[in-house]
Amino acid sequence: MVQLVHGRQQARPGAIPIDWFDPCLDGVKIMSNSAAQTDSGPRLAQGNPFSTRHIQPGAIPFQFAPGPKEKQLFDRLWDMGLWGQIVGPHGSGKSTLLHLLARHAGRSGINMVRFDLHDRQRKMPHRWKEFVWNSFEKGRSTMVVVDGYEQLTPFVQWRLKRACRHRRWGLLVTAHCDADLPHLYRTLTHIDLAHQLVRYVLPDDESRFGPDLIAKIFRRHEGNLRDVFSDLYDRYERLR
Repeated sequence: MVQLVHGRQQARPGAIPIDWFDPCLDGVKIMSNSAAQTDSGPRLAQGNPFSTRHIQPGAIPFQFAPGPKEKQLFDRLWDMGLWGQIVGPHGSGKSTLLHLLARHAGRSGINMVRFDLHDRQRKMPHRWKEFVWNSFEKGRSTMVVVDGYEQLTPFVQWRLKRACRHRRWGLLVTAHCDADLPHLYRTLTHIDLAHQLVRYVLPDDESRFGPDLIAKIFRRHEGNLRDVFSDLYDRYERLR
């Protein structure tokens, strides 16, 4: 993913350049193919293995449940007109899956324009429509992505969907419950997944974070893997 202020993708002639910066559009990302590559295997962690740079979306491969995998999931999204929802609880990998899908979007020539919403952010960023409308053509070459869609009010959701339909753009969202869009994927967490991800980021010679400890932390945070890694980060710092 490329931050708006750092991006260098080309828009249509006469459009606002992608590196155009407006503080009101903070949080917009242009997800490109080159920026969406995931690692192919574990690496030796430097410093705290639970730091953000080791666990952020794209740093840890998304772990699929039995069923459709990466390519099949993108094919399904394409068949749905690039409209869909990824539903799951907090810390279950929704943002990581978005990052993974960006790779296939880039290969297909699709611009994924991503908006990350925060708690109680009831509106889209100011001037978002002007930025996207002036920077991208109509048609399926553009997909608006909203991470945290349920934060928006129903009226704002309706206006967003209307704008995307008008421009014939795709719309992919993440939410914690059904968002009244075609269903693409449901993310879930379980204790075996927590063990697998912890083993992925830990150096092979690290033995202080055993299965019992991971299970205890997983239960404490009710399956929220983001909070699990935050807890493990603090524990690792205290042990250094």
